[in-house]
Amino acid sequence: MLAAYSRKFDDKKTRAMDLIREVKSGKHELYTPFTLMDIINVWRIDYLRNKIKKFFAIYSVEIVSAERINTLANRIGVDLGGLKESFMELGIKEEDSFLIMIASLLNLELKTFNKKHLINKQAEINRTLKESNMGGISISEP
Repeated sequence: MLAAYSRKFDDKKTRAMDLIREVKSGKHELYTPFTLMDIINVWRIDYLRNKIKKFFAIYSVEIVSAERINTLANRIGVDLGGLKESFMELGIKEEDSFLIMIASLLNLELKTFNKKHLINKQAEINRTLKESNMGGISISEP
């Protein structure tokens, strides 16, 4: 969604803007990791930071806390630290690992433009999730 706020007008921006409209109309539900809010809070451009925070505050079904994810993982006996390490061995960044875990634990689809680290590694991600007794996820572009 952050691509919608880019200065450059391209296909990604158009698709991100379409997804934002679909979220606003209720066609899609938005779950926002609290870690994303932490990242946005330190942005220097006040207008952009405030606009994005307001969007997430209004349209997120939930701001997903690390505590909630830990509770869900503990219920099914998943070692999130070990799972994160497994993802990092696949070349997946820590922050992307958290998105994967949220999507699996909450049974959500992950929408991203990140082909290199997420979309193109969907089979490996789902294999790793299955090995940890977690459900697979669908990863696609907006």
